[in-house]
Amino acid sequence: MKPIVIVLALGVSFVFACGDDAYRCMSCTGTKNDYDTSKDVASVVGADTCFCWGTFTFYTDLRGQKEDQVDKFKNGCFSKGCSKWSRCGGGEGQNPRQPTGPVRRHYSLF
Repeated sequence: MKPIVIVLALGVSFVFACGDDAYRCMSCTGTKNDYDTSKDVASVVGADTCFCWGTFTFYTDLRGQKEDQVDKFKNGCFSKGCSKWSRCGGGEGQNPRQPTGPVRRHYSLF
């Protein structure tokens, strides 16, 4: 029992936990999944990967990054074909260039 506890303790200590400033690309289209797309965008921004325990998935750690780097990550998600991003601490944002609902057309005779 003790060896299992030691191995688990060591394994958990090597996983870097995310803070609230961790983001992830979501609803990506194309050949790559959300994780691979987020990882590609993170390499452009110069950020590391961390583990978000709240969602039990990997995110991009943007802790200590300037606001323009965070915006660069979000825009990188959209440019790679993702329709939204998610934050580890909660919340998500839509691509402002994509319609979020059905398009309503109004026709008039005059």
